[in-house]
Amino acid sequence: MNTELAKVMEWYEVSLECQLVMQQLINKRPDIIPLESTLATKELKETTDLLNKSIEELNDLTIVSLVSIFEQTLLGHLKTFIQQQMNPTDHLTSQLTSYVIQQAERGKFTEIIDLFKPVIDADKIGLVKQVYIYRNWVAHGKKATKTPPKIDPILAYERLAEFLMRIQIAEK
Repeated sequence: MNTELAKVMEWYEVSLECQLVMQQLINKRPDIIPLESTLATKELKETTDLLNKSIEELNDLTIVSLVSIFEQTLLGHLKTFIQQQMNPTDHLTSQLTSYVIQQAERGKFTEIIDLFKPVIDADKIGLVKQVYIYRNWVAHGKKATKTPPKIDPILAYERLAEFLMRIQIAEK
């Protein structure tokens, strides 16, 4: 299934592989680092630390990207659902539809996730919220006094993709 979430995972996996290959190469042959590289002036330990840090950042930025696409997809789904249910054929219904959609876009996203409790198990919703909370912590500078549980991109992808798949199945 070539969804937007899957596309993010594809570039993530390629980027991660590049980082890991670079680590292996540098550990075996540090002399192969190109002179114009920012790593050329670093000691092997510092280079390894920098590459490890870049993998951590790649993981976190991938989760930010996954949640962003999840939000867009879920809001798009919600808009379509609202428009189908209200079937705006007159000006008043059209205005009401637009208002409801605007409120959903401005609302607290965890509340939007909760709207799907009739078709998705509360535990699954809680797992998606954990991804969302982690994403917020990353996106806001990782400064929260309480660090949320670490989530890796693969786990985030699985949770978000399953949620989207379940709401599509529930409609049929």
